[in-house]
Amino acid sequence: MTSLDAEESKREKKRTLVLWDFDWSLINENSDYYPFHKLLGDKFKEKNKEWAAFRKKNSGMSFVEFQDQIAWKYLFEEPSVTKEAFVQVLHNIPIFPENVHIIRTLHNFSSNKFINKKKKKNPYVHPYI
Repeated sequence: MTSLDAEESKREKKRTLVLWDFDWSLINENSDYYPFHKLLGDKFKEKNKEWAAFRKKNSGMSFVEFQDQIAWKYLFEEPSVTKEAFVQVLHNIPIFPENVHIIRTLHNFSSNKFINKKKKKNPYVHPYI
């Protein structure tokens, strides 16, 4: 084993795990509602009342299940919502710049992959790295 191999082995043993919540921590918004507000406007207020009644009636369905099975599907089937408009909303989501700096620094510091509890490639986080 060369000294370079030994040094690499030491680095491999050191791992740093950085965790924080996404909504109101990395971004200054609630990602579950922000795209709906921006893309649907007042129509979302009306639809959200209907959805609240649905969630109350179907209390066995978790919020995440509801979002995945009903709300997001509705949003992406809405004729006024285009891919370009959705991408623009994501690019304009309010962020905390200091946290983006942390993400970029960690990404440049390490070749380790980012792990997101919801999805491997998070559409909110990955544009910043």
